Amino acid sequence: MSTTIITFGCQYGLAGNQWGKETHPSGYSVSGDGWCEITGCTRGQARGIAHALFSGQWAFEYDSETFFTKDTDALFPAGCQMRVTVETVGGGNND
Repeated sequence: MSTTIITFGCQYGLAGNQWGKETHPSGYSVSGDGWCEITGCTRGQARGIAHALFSGQWAFEYDSETFFTKDTDALFPAGCQMRVTVETVGGGNND
C-alpha cells in the first residue's frame, strides 16, 4: 500500500487568515492548513484517486515518508482533513 499526501493552497483558508475564504472547486471541505491522505495499492493508484477527487487542483503532493518528516503540526495545524483508503477485493493482481 502507498499513501499520497495532498496539500492545498492558502486561498482555501488558513487559521486566522481573513483573505483565504474560497471554497475548493471539488466542493470538499479542505483548507490550506491541513492535508488529505489517500492510500492505494500503488502510488499511481493513490494519485489517480487524488485527480478524480480534486481534478489536479492542489498545491503539493508528497509521499507519506517525506511528508511526515517535516514539522507537520506547525505547518498544517488543522491536521488531516480527509482520509481515503482503497481496499482490494479478492486475491487478484492489483498492478
